[in-house]
Amino acid sequence: MFCRIVEVRGEPFGFYTLVLSSPQENEVELKQIYIRQSQYGTGLGRRLHDDALTVARQNGSTSIWLHVSDKNVRAWRFYETLGYERSGTGPIFKVGSDRLSSTRMQLDL
Repeated sequence: MFCRIVEVRGEPFGFYTLVLSSPQENEVELKQIYIRQSQYGTGLGRRLHDDALTVARQNGSTSIWLHVSDKNVRAWRFYETLGYERSGTGPIFKVGSDRLSSTRMQLDL
């Protein structure tokens, strides 16, 4: 597992986590990118994503994948803009008493 946190004056503004695989598997999972709502539209999410791609490549990965909740339209648009494509059905996310379907998305590096 790899995590990068962005801080401004000691205050966290965003982070991402990757599940690194062995070089033989050639892919990593992007568990999440999170930024504070005040940072939407500033480019911080894209910079975190670009950094995650650099780490993935340094790990010898040739693809990166993630699961996106089918109700998270903002995330869908973000990842599609970055070139991710749908590659299958994801797990059901349980958030409180809600059960949310998800889709797997993948980007070749």
